[in-house]
Amino acid sequence: MRVWLLVAPLVVAGCVNMTQSGNYSPHDRGTALSFYACEQLNSSDYAGTNYGLVRSCMENRGYRLESAGYIVTTIEVVTLPIWFPLDLITGGRFSNNMAVGDGPSVTE
Repeated sequence: MRVWLLVAPLVVAGCVNMTQSGNYSPHDRGTALSFYACEQLNSSDYAGTNYGLVRSCMENRGYRLESAGYIVTTIEVVTLPIWFPLDLITGGRFSNNMAVGDGPSVTE
């Protein structure tokens, strides 16, 4: 229970990741529709969705992935001793699809 209380601020703050349409700007009526279209174009039943390609598709449509604000970055740095070991244990649950590194990531 205590671990969850320590991890909760990170979850509530929300990391910037490639898997949410709200993390792309500019925010307009077409953001979610473009994201959904890019997600459909770059997903398959057997391999999941390649969010690296989704990000590239969004950039081709004029949207860019926002960067994490200083508050989110501060929370991530301060809570590093907590989330990093958990990330290793869970196989990348916290770091999958984050903007940092920008490598292709497949999610089922």
